[in-house]
Amino acid sequence: MPWKLCLEINRVIKPGGYVLVHTHQTIGMHDIPWDFWRFSDQAWNALFNRKTGFEIIETRMESFSRIIPSIYTERHKYAEKSGGFEGSSVIARKIGETDLSWDVSVEDVLRTSYPEHDDGSF
Repeated sequence: MPWKLCLEINRVIKPGGYVLVHTHQTIGMHDIPWDFWRFSDQAWNALFNRKTGFEIIETRMESFSRIIPSIYTERHKYAEKSGGFEGSSVIARKIGETDLSWDVSVEDVLRTSYPEHDDGSF
């Protein structure tokens, strides 16, 4: 829940404080079935904005990569012309408080997605 993270970051840092987030953009599926989010340089605008109490200083995508299918078929003929980036990052500055909230607990969401261990933990 990246939007919840932004609200939590706003809660714990002082006005004028900076946040740096670096994460994946594309580059293959991982941790299936829990590979939920991909972040482009434009995606950060939906998370760090005036309503969440931030202004973006800079966004960046890095390490351009071609995504090539492991099994070639005619329908994949031009797949290698597409591409993605290994990383995406944002630097943002807190400009104020936010009155937004996301009153869904992480546990409520994880219970629908993650398998429980024998001891009942996730």
